[in-house]
Formats: sequence, structure tokens, C-alpha cells
Amino acid sequence: MSNKISSLMAIYLLWVIATATAWFAGIFDLSNASAQTYLEIARLLPVYLLDGLLIGSVAGIGQALILRRFMPKISRWFWATTLGYTLAFPVSLILTVLIPAIAFPLQGEKFLPFAGPSTMTIYLTDSLFWGAFIISVAQWQVLKQIVQKPNAKKAALWIFSSWLGCGLGIFVRGWLWNVHLASLD
Repeated sequence: MSNKISSLMAIYLLWVIATATAWFAGIFDLSNASAQTYLEIARLLPVYLLDGLLIGSVAGIGQALILRRFMPKISRWFWATTLGYTLAFPVSLILTVLIPAIAFPLQGEKFLPFAGPSTMTIYLTDSLFWGAFIISVAQWQVLKQIVQKPNAKKAALWIFSSWLGCGLGIFVRGWLWNVHLASLD
């Protein structure tokens, strides 16, 4: 019994290390991302796409290496994770802007100008909330094939756990980026 528990703990620890390492593959400081115009948001889309691709590729490789004992077609996990991260970042950015862009005019207020000066700044850190959801749903499509008796509870647990892990990764990356990397300047 203790052998099985230590084996599960090793898998869990490796998973955390692989996922945390992936978050350091990103090149953009997502913790301070902000925009004052739609043009600035449009300019961020390729950066978010590239960051998602880099983080997703590293996470996909690391997690696939851990899961290879349990899954016959491990390449599906790699592609689901990479695609999930790659799409999650720009889609989450769009959703974060789209929701207030619809809500503000309904209340008779202007949200952001297209390109001109603005007194409003939208902070985009919250956009990664949507991204974590997209990543976990993409991964669940593959994971449900190896989980015994997959159901809505297990799917919700995976989505919540993945969301929590992404949140922790975002927090640690932002902290390191702002505290330690900023001191190198």
C-alpha cells in the first residue's frame, strides 16, 4: 500500500514540476498585461498566441512523459495540451474584452476607443481565468479515455484542479517575473 502511495506522490510531484516548468517557458509578462485601446489588444493577440504555444508545448511534453505509462496514444495528450494552451491565451483575451465591450454600451457607456487616447485601462491578467478553463476542457477530452467510469463529477474535478494549477502557475510566474527578474535590470 505504501509503495502505491509513494508512486502516486512521485507522479503528482513530477506533474507539478512539469507544469510549473512550462509556465517559465513563456516570454511575456502576463501579470501586468493591460491595454487602453482595441488596437493595443489586437497587437497582444499574436504575443498571447506565441506564449500559449510555448507554454503548451513544454507542458505537453512534460505531462506526456509522465502519462506515457498510462496512455497508449500519448501524442494525443501532447497535442490536446499544446492546442489547449495555444488557443486558450488569445481566446481568453478576446472573451475578457468582449464581455465588457458588450455590457458597457448596454449601460450607455463607451468601453475603449479603437486607437485614440483613453482614460480607461483594462488589465488582462483576469483573461487567463478563461484560458485555464479552455485548457482543462481540451485535456479532459483525452483524459476521459483512460479514467475509469468517466462522469460529470470527475470532469468537474479535473477542470477545477487544472484551473487551480494554472492559477498557481500564473501567480508564481508573475511573482518571479516582478520580484526576481525585475531586480536584474
